[in-house]
Amino acid sequence: ASQTPVPELSSLISNSYTADGFSLQAGQNNKASLLDKGSCKLSFNVRLEDKSCLEICLVNLSGESVSLIMDGTKLSLDRSHSGMMTDRDDFSQVVSAPLDLCFAFDGYDMDIYLDRASIEVFVDGGKLSITELLFPTEPFKTLEFIGHKGNAHI
Repeated sequence: ASQTPVPELSSLISNSYTADGFSLQAGQNNKASLLDKGSCKLSFNVRLEDKSCLEICLVNLSGESVSLIMDGTKLSLDRSHSGMMTDRDDFSQVVSAPLDLCFAFDGYDMDIYLDRASIEVFVDGGKLSITELLFPTEPFKTLEFIGHKGNAHI
């Protein structure tokens, strides 16, 4: 069964960003600026070559961040540096879900909904989804793709 955002969410999105057309090798990164007004939707397709690892990181000017890590077997969300409440053990745990729920033939279609206090990640139309609360002290302004291992194509 697939998860989908509630229809009302579309009316709340004030900005959208679509990334495409670049590749990363281990040690490379690609940054994009995000508008800091309200909520946003980020959309892109990720193709990982065998045994690759890609980090998708949202960062604010205070250095707080939330990261999605794709390693070919799982998608993990790390909010341990995302702002207030990161000192709580239950808040700083990394949440993971298996990517084998999705079909990687043409890559993974990613839709990320971000607002002031939450992140929702939908992969391949909701075959995999992760939702978490965030408490940053200011909005995230930078989207960064970081290649950690192998090759990734966005």
